[in-house]
Amino acid sequence: MLTVSRQSNIPPVEAGPYEAVCYSVVDIGTHSSQWGKKTIRNRQVVLTWEIPSQRIDVEDKQNPGQTKNLPRAASRSYTSSLDPKSNLRKHLVSWRTQDFTPEEEKGFDLRDLLGVPCLLNIIHKKKQDGTIKAVVDNVMHLRTKKKFTTENPLVYYDIEENGTEIPSNIPKWIVEQIMSSEEWVVLMDAGDAPQEGGDDNMEPQVLKDEDIPF
Repeated sequence: MLTVSRQSNIPPVEAGPYEAVCYSVVDIGTHSSQWGKKTIRNRQVVLTWEIPSQRIDVEDKQNPGQTKNLPRAASRSYTSSLDPKSNLRKHLVSWRTQDFTPEEEKGFDLRDLLGVPCLLNIIHKKKQDGTIKAVVDNVMHLRTKKKFTTENPLVYYDIEENGTEIPSNIPKWIVEQIMSSEEWVVLMDAGDAPQEGGDDNMEPQVLKDEDIPF
């Protein structure tokens, strides 16, 4: 089971439902994990939402010595699958309030999620070291006529489409996942030079992978 985490002195987002907007869809490639005695290979994607009501001051790299106030970020990694048992499908169905048609099952473009609001349910779980982590437990449809505009620029990255050109505002913990994927190894063997990516201002506060790999 692949769990993404990083030490941080920033307290986790409080548990509860939040209005949120998806602003980042990142393909982190294929990873292997142990499930009992079996080795499971899964293609993974990280979705990230901003929570307008929860704010944080971060360093403004364009203006040294100054800070800027941004919404907190909430991320979750999923196996890239629309299998009926997959968490990605369950959350997308809850978000869309409708199941996928046979035609959509052949290929759903995750780019369509960018800029779409939702009701994000966050819960707290205790880690083995006793600290608390915030987890995206569900993504639900948001009944509102309010117009949402993301404060963060929309981010989309697909290894096949973008190769080593990783957007600079993808946080380092996600970049590390991309660079440890099978696809990235193939790119490096092909002689492609990696581009710089990774924004220290992006906070990995809500991190959770699939409970069961499919």
